[in-house]
Amino acid sequence: MAAMYDMRTILNEHFVRSFSRRSSKGDFGCREWLGHRSQEGYGLLRINQVAHVAHRVAWIIHHRKPVPSGLVVDHMCCNRGCVNAHHLEAVTPAENMARIKNPAEGWVPAGDGTRRRFQTQSERSAIQAELRLQKLAVLPDRPVSATLRIRGEKYQVRWRQNRDGALCQRSRTFASNTDAQQFIAALEGRVPSE
Repeated sequence: MAAMYDMRTILNEHFVRSFSRRSSKGDFGCREWLGHRSQEGYGLLRINQVAHVAHRVAWIIHHRKPVPSGLVVDHMCCNRGCVNAHHLEAVTPAENMARIKNPAEGWVPAGDGTRRRFQTQSERSAIQAELRLQKLAVLPDRPVSATLRIRGEKYQVRWRQNRDGALCQRSRTFASNTDAQQFIAALEGRVPSE
């Protein structure tokens, strides 16, 4: 039997804020449930003394209506603890089972392969851009001059750096010219032009 949802409580502004505080940003664009979890990893919570799974409540909050009869809420990211409404979709039980082998359209494998996880291409691009910025943060402590070499489809930035009293040549390779130019600008202490 499906759980009955108290829509008035779930859509209450205070409940929605409390619900969102019980999750945090996780890997691959997921919002990880911080509250209780089932043995299978699904988020659990009580509403008016009735137990509910957190991802169904997240779907209800986002769509402002109950999950249609006969449908289940699928984690397109394959992360049972995720309550990101953009990772959840109401589907038939048969579609939910079919997605175990074939992810939803537009979803690509995520992570290092140790867990079955998926993310959208736009989430993957955003994470890769963040990692590129982290690489840019590891720079020498003084402005230096740098050169750019194109090697096939890669862009190699070369610069000289004083390391432990010795002048040594360093290099870093980038997949795009834009990333290489931003790195050179950061090396030389300039603000990169957009």
